[in-house]
Amino acid sequence: VEIQYAGRPLPPYEKDPAIFREALANRPLYIVTPISGHAPAGLLADMEFTKAKGEVLYSAKWKTR
Repeated sequence: VEIQYAGRPLPPYEKDPAIFREALANRPLYIVTPISGHAPAGLLADMEFTKAKGEVLYSAKWKTR
């Protein structure tokens, strides 16, 4: 599975989180499941995930530093 925007893959999060965040800018990020092994561990640690009742995807928001 790849994370994509406009049909192009985003850079790998684990390789350089800053470049990933820059490429994502302020666009929303959604994930099927925030479970280790299904997404990069660093991404899971750096974000908070919420899913509204009846929704399929989790919304991802950067944790405040």
